Amino acid sequence: MGDKPRGTAFPLLGITEYVHGSVPRLDTVPPDQSHCPAMVDAEAGLEAYRLLLARMEAVALAPDESRDFIHSLIADR
Repeated sequence: MGDKPRGTAFPLLGITEYVHGSVPRLDTVPPDQSHCPAMVDAEAGLEAYRLLLARMEAVALAPDESRDFIHSLIADR
């Protein structure tokens, strides 16, 4: 075995995964797709998602404001 950590990903299939050493920044985005799974991990694609999320956070209501807004909609029914 040596000094390598060992982890079995799929024990019934006999697939063993060995991991050791430093791990680079793990940053991925799973975009919503109906036709196939995909992950965005290129820095340019990740930066586009970060910018999109920052813009949404900038215009989103705070949790208390969001709750009050929903309650106001229910009260208007």
